[in-house]
Amino acid sequence: MIYLASKADFPIFASRNNFSFAAVDPILSGALMNENFIHHYRSSFKNLNQREKESLLVLADSWEIEAGEIVLEAGYLSHQLYIIVEGSVAMTCNDSEITSLGVGDIFGESAFVNGEGELFSFVTEEETVLLTIDFSFIAKLARLSSYFAGRFGTSISECLSRKLEIFEAKLC
Repeated sequence: MIYLASKADFPIFASRNNFSFAAVDPILSGALMNENFIHHYRSSFKNLNQREKESLLVLADSWEIEAGEIVLEAGYLSHQLYIIVEGSVAMTCNDSEITSLGVGDIFGESAFVNGEGELFSFVTEEETVLLTIDFSFIAKLARLSSYFAGRFGTSISECLSRKLEIFEAKLC
């Protein structure tokens, strides 16, 4: 067993090969029971090892948001990474929907990758539950491990590249 320190008062215990957590925040606990969430989460961060994936979840806060709410607006410099636990979020550009993101998908990574404002706007399509991870927590993990920094950077750069490919295909 690996003991992962938490920023909350929840002790987290995880085995190396799966997401088996005890005494976790109820929203995170529900996400960890959702196979669709786990599959997409693992593929979004495929370059990270199991402990790094678990550490990111430990740092997350949950946010429940109503349908039709703007989560991020194009041009805004976000300081958080967002992971969809329940619901869906439309990725838009100039009020035109580019794609719909669902359970396990991440967004907000362009600010981290580029250090500039968000490229797209993100609006909830239905009641949605998000996990948010502050970039400062990610930066602390990166300072602790240059290997993590490289693998994390690669993972979110790949996510951003996929969004840009979808956007480019939509334009053609």
